[in-house]
Amino acid sequence: MLNFRRRDPSASANGEAEGPSPPCPASSARREDPRLALAELPTPQQTVRMIQREEALRSRGRPPFSVVVLTVGLPGDDPGLALRLLRLFRRRARISDEIGWIGPDQIALILPLTPRDGAMRFAEEICARLGSEGDALAFQVFTP
Repeated sequence: MLNFRRRDPSASANGEAEGPSPPCPASSARREDPRLALAELPTPQQTVRMIQREEALRSRGRPPFSVVVLTVGLPGDDPGLALRLLRLFRRRARISDEIGWIGPDQIALILPLTPRDGAMRFAEEICARLGSEGDALAFQVFTP
């Protein structure tokens, strides 16, 4: 049987941990500076590559995909809206969905196997869950 648990480097020879493992530096830093979570999103070039991959799969007979582009403000602006959007997307997304920067103030949600109407419902739900900020959030849905 395979064991997928990460081995604690402080574990003794018999495999038992001698104490709790230290927190992951990246996750600790993310809690201290939430802007790091946004900085770790794929760049516009990487996001375009993800979209191209989905387009290639669609051209080989895979059902359509959609891209929702949301304007969240410039990188120097208060990251609050973008962070709330990121957290909400991560809670609501399927394992196949992806998120990344598509422009300096825009985030793209790549939704494989999602027709336009499903992507519209998803975007409207996200906006509704963001409350008053979501009411003013501009978004576009693209389905190649």
